Amino acid sequence: MPEYSARLAQAASCKVRDLRRPKSFFDLLRKEFGQTASLSTPLHRVCSLARRLGVTTVVIEELEKAGEITEENEDLSKLKVWHGGPPVLRISFFSQPFSEPADIPNQPQTSFIGYALWKCDYTTRSQRKASGRVYEAVMPPPDHAYIHIRGGVSWRCRVQDHFFTAHGYPFFQQNALTNVCSHAALRTIAACFSPEDQVLTFRQMNDMLAKQPEDISNGLLTHEIASLLETTGAEISVYAYNDLALPVNKVPYQRLAYGSLESGYPAMLIFGDSTLRETAETEMFLHAVPVFGHTFNPDMWLPHVERARFNLGRTLGFIPSDFWLGSLIGHDDNFGPHYSIPRHYLRSMRSAAMEHPQSMSTEGVAWLLTTLPKGVRLRSVEAEPICTSVLQLRTQELKKHQEIWTKRLLENLAERQLVLRSLLLTKDQYEKHLKSIEGWDEKEKLSPENIQAILDTIPLDLFWMVEISLLELFPTNRRKVGEMIIDPREPGAKMTHVQVEKSGLGLRLPGQWTSWPQDGVRRARPLPLTLTSHCPLYGCEQAEKEAIPQI
Repeated sequence: MPEYSARLAQAASCKVRDLRRPKSFFDLLRKEFGQTASLSTPLHRVCSLARRLGVTTVVIEELEKAGEITEENEDLSKLKVWHGGPPVLRISFFSQPFSEPADIPNQPQTSFIGYALWKCDYTTRSQRKASGRVYEAVMPPPDHAYIHIRGGVSWRCRVQDHFFTAHGYPFFQQNALTNVCSHAALRTIAACFSPEDQVLTFRQMNDMLAKQPEDISNGLLTHEIASLLETTGAEISVYAYNDLALPVNKVPYQRLAYGSLESGYPAMLIFGDSTLRETAETEMFLHAVPVFGHTFNPDMWLPHVERARFNLGRTLGFIPSDFWLGSLIGHDDNFGPHYSIPRHYLRSMRSAAMEHPQSMSTEGVAWLLTTLPKGVRLRSVEAEPICTSVLQLRTQELKKHQEIWTKRLLENLAERQLVLRSLLLTKDQYEKHLKSIEGWDEKEKLSPENIQAILDTIPLDLFWMVEISLLELFPTNRRKVGEMIIDPREPGAKMTHVQVEKSGLGLRLPGQWTSWPQDGVRRARPLPLTLTSHCPLYGCEQAEKEAIPQI
């Protein structure tokens, strides 16, 4: 019985090609794959990523039969399209040079960069006319300090009879016949919520929706996409930004996407011509892409001008950390993996149509779908206002603190200039963070007794951690004054004043941790801490020692 996954299938033949300079991928693609591949933008993009990551050797294998490929070919045959000629090719990229297939077992895991599967489909009318695509690829993102991608999945890949592991968000390209862009985006997102060998396939998606191959070219509707994502065990939120959906969401889609991405959970953007009205007939003209990361610009002008000229702090109550977001990072199956989408390139569909009424091709976001683990009903954009509300309720208690950074926090709270950043963490992740942070003098740390005492007062294994920082401390040093732990189980929109207060489970500030019992007795329980100054943001514990830290 053939291996179901093509990345794990046996190979019928194997070639090793030297890609050290002055060798070129342009020459390799035309010689080994033909004109169809040499004109493929996604395949060139994959190869460009490999080049940027130091590729020196490429292994090209012709695959034996794989279950998922057989399924797709069967579905294509129902449309009078069949797969013939060359088999599926598996392309593996290595950073260390070698020259023979016999050398593959000697290659270390650190040399393996990633892989791609190249598949061609032929029409029955002309066996010479092929439609080729990157069926699947896993490549690391470009290695730049300003790129922030959390999460991702590890994938085993066979190269001859040896197995390597690639880590990242998988890329899939549609064939526009039995699967479309929303299928490709769905597989990328679903991979984060499913074991490696149980990720939804194209046929499984169509079967779940009771769709035949001839029904697919018109695309999937938004509610169908959401229903498929829910089968993976994810908590799905759907936000409308098109003309007809009422009410149109007032929170910018970038903020809502950022709240999931920061915690390692991808989202899906669905966009298209802003002159369209989204109905079952026109939704086929929209395009879906998965997003799973962002860039960080410490010199962003936006937070300052919004605060100074548009009174941001007075209206929102704080400065959201996504104001330093430069671009969203995601895949576009038309062009390839790991592209950055500038923050304001895509506006909501309604505003895009209003701003460019004469343009018939203005692209606008119609829908945003975000993901979080099942049971998380409090959104990040709700956790942050809860943080400021609890701080304001506890201001008199906080004034008793003697630490200078707590006093600065209160000053910024009064002026509504705190910078807040929310992340969904497990207790284990929070424990690792507490163990790794240190004071500005690089000597102060939390004692083991402090860490255990903090963890003992948190009753949940999954919670929002809202980091609290200041306007220049946050982007310049990637550091914070402290953080608040917030219960994620109840949606913020339905919370009463009492529930808002009770959702704050604990607050760590310089020199002190404060927790509030959940038994109805709201007396604070302060605990002295050995860390008395500001400390690194989550994810920046080691990176802050680099020239350009990540966030």
